[in-house]
Amino acid sequence: MRKALSAVCGAMCLAGLLWAQDAPKQPSAQPADRGKQYLEQRVATLAEKLGLSDEQKAKVKEIYEKQAKDIQALRSDTTLSEDARRTKMREIAKATNDAIVALLTPEQKAKWEAYLKERRDSGNRPAGDNPARTSPEATK
Repeated sequence: MRKALSAVCGAMCLAGLLWAQDAPKQPSAQPADRGKQYLEQRVATLAEKLGLSDEQKAKVKEIYEKQAKDIQALRSDTTLSEDARRTKMREIAKATNDAIVALLTPEQKAKWEAYLKERRDSGNRPAGDNPARTSPEATK
């Protein structure tokens, strides 16, 4: 259970970090182009960190494309409460993480876990996951 929760948090952190990065400085880029560039950047980052094969890169790209479509559909659904939306977002993050982990070799899985731990330790995670920001002592 703890591993699964860690993996979900890691996937959410990964998504948050990648969204938080500066967009390429191309004023003429259309929104669709930026989305494609962002997706390519996410795949390239994982390929570099984990040593993905070309086949794995293609599958990771498909996984991220599905995640983007799912998130877009979630954002478009105005019938959901904030809690329901948050729950669905976590489900999408977990499904994305699980799909990526399923593609990895044991060595790559170890690199993935180390990458996620590095991200968590460096503070690259959503604000709600940072005990230093949300603890009563931090607000004194």
